[in-house]
Amino acid sequence: MHFVHDGTTRKWWVLGVLEILNVGPASNVQLPADGLVRVMQELLDAGEFERLKLDRSSALAALNTAIARDGLQAYFDAAGRCYVRNIGTQATSAGLQLQKRTWTAEELARRAKLSAYLDEASEDDFIQHVLLRHPSQARQA
Repeated sequence: MHFVHDGTTRKWWVLGVLEILNVGPASNVQLPADGLVRVMQELLDAGEFERLKLDRSSALAALNTAIARDGLQAYFDAAGRCYVRNIGTQATSAGLQLQKRTWTAEELARRAKLSAYLDEASEDDFIQHVLLRHPSQARQA
């Protein structure tokens, strides 16, 4: 998504973004707008919870408390992916082909720079400058 925080209070900025997403297109009229479904899926992505050693089931319960008043429920499938369903109709986001996140211009430029480096770097250069580099040095590059 192409939203960039404008420096205002995060709470109000996020609310504004969610309001914009809420009026966006919905692949299924019985479910929230595709952008909101995608936000819920991203917020409950297993990788981040595992990395931070946080309890994803508590986050799912909190999300479900918030969306239950709209007749919705978030759930995990057998592979741990998060989906949203309409409690009344059982319509689910599981079959939706939501637009994947597009890369920003900055990310594309960094990718091109990395690709050019990898095309030219020797194995020794790669080991020295990438694999053995201390994380504090990476911020200076």
